[in-house]
Amino acid sequence: MTRILAAIDDSPAAPAVLATAKSLADTLHVQVLAIHAREEGPVPVDVSAAAGVELETIETAPPEGLVEATRDPDVWMTVVGARGAPGGPRPVGHTALELITSAGKPIIVVPPDARTAPRIRRVLVPLDGTRTSAAALEETLEWCRRADIEVVVLHVHEAETLPAFSDQAHHETE
Repeated sequence: MTRILAAIDDSPAAPAVLATAKSLADTLHVQVLAIHAREEGPVPVDVSAAAGVELETIETAPPEGLVEATRDPDVWMTVVGARGAPGGPRPVGHTALELITSAGKPIIVVPPDARTAPRIRRVLVPLDGTRTSAAALEETLEWCRRADIEVVVLHVHEAETLPAFSDQAHHETE
């Protein structure tokens, strides 16, 4: 895996998304490719050119087009801007949420009010007990160790794997 995707649009968050992707790429010694899934509207050519990053435009609407782009074996992770309001029902926005739940690779979400590359200090790694998520943890731990980033591991249970409480009678379940 030799590339980080920077998913950009014509929003004010695009420069911070590119700056974050470039910062990570420098740390990890990989390349950055800006990608724009074009629904309609302007293509952010000026933003990627100013950052010195090649821009690829795909004619499939987000989020489907971006999820498909992450499936390229050369893609290691994707950086995307949060489009939702921080206090809203979906603070990361629907495109970032779809990438997080469907990509199968690390996704970095840049806050909507970021104007520069935020320093990544902590990474959340959700695990569900599968071999795939365990393999992702190993890769993530390696690059976080090199970049001096704290790792927070979260075990995610689904309804059928959720353990029953048995320490207190009022928590008992069937």
